[in-house]
Parts: sequence; structure tokens; C-alpha cells
Amino acid sequence: NLRAEGGGQYELKLRTGGWIEGVEPKGFGAEDHYEIQGNGRKLALRLRPGSGHPREVAFSIRPMGAPVYLEGTRDGRPLRPSDVTIAEEAEHPPAVPFRLPEVDPRGDTDEERFDNVFAFRYSRRPGTPAATMPDQVPDAVKAERNTRLLAMLQGDFTRGIEALPVILQKVPGIGAILIGEGDLSQELGYPRQYEHPEVLKWMARVVETCKRHNVVVGHPHVDANNVERILGEGYRFLMAAPVRSYAALEKGLKLAGRS
Repeated sequence: NLRAEGGGQYELKLRTGGWIEGVEPKGFGAEDHYEIQGNGRKLALRLRPGSGHPREVAFSIRPMGAPVYLEGTRDGRPLRPSDVTIAEEAEHPPAVPFRLPEVDPRGDTDEERFDNVFAFRYSRRPGTPAATMPDQVPDAVKAERNTRLLAMLQGDFTRGIEALPVILQKVPGIGAILIGEGDLSQELGYPRQYEHPEVLKWMARVVETCKRHNVVVGHPHVDANNVERILGEGYRFLMAAPVRSYAALEKGLKLAGRS
């Protein structure tokens, strides 16, 4: 948990080597805001706590033990460790430094996003020892395996959705786009509110983009209540969770006189 209780205007940026999940704001007012950025690796916060009215944000980091860094300002000056309190749970890293090293995060440019699309192929980049090892897998085999592994991409961040038209145009072999509405709703500030107009607007943007490029678009949370709407909106790959039933047990109990 991150907690700010002194008065003033806080502009904070939390970054991690993993992924930020399950963000839960507490005590937020009209002037407070959070946004998940950088493909889930950054959490930007704008907070204005008052006397006796702290602002708190709970979150989790995946994978366990990934490094976490915090930087920012309070009323325009650099953030000090005494300005905020970070309460760590047992599964979180043992220390949280207050300054982030000057490292360019991945996935912030179109070029880097395209590099990440081909993450399953060894590429001859500086600092990639595997690319120069003997007995390399033939390029044709790498390409074929890459196509199989990445036949379906998941779009769940606004940056990825904005880049989707170019990705579908330049990356061959994409069979479908699956919308991760849970992460998307989290980034937009409406966690798990799948019917929120802003969430539906971004999802509709994915559907429209996929239609223009004749690519199947999938929905991961289909049930009896929304299947008609989802089909009508143009989704062609539907994922429905199985329904748990105890019919056999209930019938057995009835036959045994134990119901």
C-alpha cells in the first residue's frame, strides 16, 4: 500500500520490473487520479490529501519479488521518503527505493512494441548471447514457431489499442485479437466495471479495427446475460466459462433419502 497523508499536491510515478495489478484507490476525492501506463509497468498518481484525509492506493506486483521504484514531487519539489508511507505485505519486495534509475522502459515506442511482438524469436541484438551460440535453430523454423505462438494477441491496454491498426497491417499471421477487458478497465480507472461506457468505447474501437482488417476479435467473459449483445457487436471468438453443476450429487442424495 502507498499512503500520502500530508497536505499538498502529489505527482507520483511508481515503476516496477514486473506488472502492477489489482489497483484499489482509497479515500480518493474529485482531484485525485491514477492511471496505469507502460503496458502495466507504471502507476501514475495525482493526489491532493488534506489534513486528516489521507489518500491510499493498494496494489500488487507480479511476479513476486519484482523491484519497485517510486519518484515524484510534492508541491513541485522532489519527493522525500517522509512524504509518503509504503506498507509492504509479506509477498512484496523487502525494500522500495525512492529513486528510479535512468532506464528506458520497454514498450513505450512503436518500434519497441513491434520488438515485443516477436519476443519468442532470438534476435541479433547487443547483449543477446543466445543469438551467437552454435547450433542455431533455422530461421524458417523460428518464424513458423513464432507464428504459432503469437497467432492470437491480447489487447488490453490503451497504447496497444491505439497501435493496433499498424500492428495488424505490419505483423503477418495474427489470427485473432482477444480483448483483456479486466486489465483495460483497470487502466481506465474503472476496475472490473465491464459495462462502463468508457470501457465499452475502447472495446468497440478494437472490434472496429479488427473488422477493417478482417481479423477475428474475441471476448473472454461471455455468459448467458451478455452473449446476445456480444454477438451483435461483432465478436466472433467467444470464451464462456463452464457452469458448475451438482446435479448428479443432488440426484444421488435424493435417491439415498438424504436430500
